[in-house]
Amino acid sequence: MCAYSDAQLVEIDNLKDEFVPVLNETNDTTFLLVRSKTNTMAVNIATYLAGRYDLIPLPPACGRLENLLALKVEKNSAGAVRVQGPGLLIYDAGYGPGQTMDSHPDEEDIKVRDDNRTREAAALRHLDAHREQKRRAGALWQDRNQANAAG
Repeated sequence: MCAYSDAQLVEIDNLKDEFVPVLNETNDTTFLLVRSKTNTMAVNIATYLAGRYDLIPLPPACGRLENLLALKVEKNSAGAVRVQGPGLLIYDAGYGPGQTMDSHPDEEDIKVRDDNRTREAAALRHLDAHREQKRRAGALWQDRNQANAAG
């Protein structure tokens, strides 16, 4: 059983979800995620878009998308890219050392909010109770087995 409600999980997931548009280059299928980056490697990716509008998989330190037939491309400061397009996407993702599109960690990223500490403590108590319940069930089963063997 999950100790968190769906609303609480969405709140946690949405800490850095402000997506901004990524404009295509003149060939309409190239999108620069990091403008000043030289991408030394590339990987070809094929993926399905759930509902034709979804996050897409990218290699670490991705800075450029090529051969991407998309209606809309957006990125956020956490390094996620969301695309609207046909159900199947096949594209090349350029990546390499250097600048990345995700922001550097700041104070907000490393501090733990008090309400998250409370949720974490509640989840740990739930796990402890579950472990104790399993231990008691095992001991009861062992006692009954020994009694049946002796009887």
